[in-house]
Parts: sequence; C-alpha cells; structure tokens
Amino acid sequence: MSINLEKIHARLISELKRVGPLAVSKSTGISRATIYNWMEKGNIPLDKLVVLGAAGVDVAFILTGMSTDGEVEIQNRISPEKQKLIDTFDNMTPDQQRSFLEIGRFYTQPKPGKIAG
Repeated sequence: MSINLEKIHARLISELKRVGPLAVSKSTGISRATIYNWMEKGNIPLDKLVVLGAAGVDVAFILTGMSTDGEVEIQNRISPEKQKLIDTFDNMTPDQQRSFLEIGRFYTQPKPGKIAG
C-alpha cells in the first residue's frame, strides 16, 4: 500500500477548513499560526492528530480518505447534471437500467466513416 502524502495534506487542509482554524485553536490551545503552518506545509506531528480529533477534526478521513461515518472521499466532484443522471438511473427498474445502458452504448459508437474520440 502506497501512501500519498499530497492527498493526506489536501485532506488535512479540507478538515481544518471545515472545522475552522480558529475553532481548532480555541478547542486545543494550539496557536492559529501553528495550524496555518500545518495547512501550508502539511507537516503535522502525529501526536497532534489525536488532539485534532478531540476538536472535531475527522482524523480517519485525513489519513485514509474515508470519514468516520463511512463516506469515501470523492476525488472529482460530480457535476449536478451527472448526479441527476445517477439518481435517475438508481431509481429505474433493472429492465429500465439495461435499456438505458443499451441506448448509451448505441450513442457512443463511432459513426460509419468517423474515427472515435
């Protein structure tokens, strides 16, 4: 298993922004300057992660990309149009889903004399 430190850093920033650096500072006694330094450089000491957890920061999400409530990080946010398509598909019967996929395959085939892509 490889560890992607850039992703961990991005999730650290995301969580600190979600909770709020000022709230984390007040709750933990850690200076805001230190918190902003962690956000900038991503070099947080491991023992401080436990302290952040007590302040409402989701440490499991920072380390794994999976939040404590079981939600997995979505790498690329889905556009509202794509989400509507997914929701519609999920509400279809299995027969409707099969038909929908067949129609999709039909429309994504290259036209005669054209190169796909």
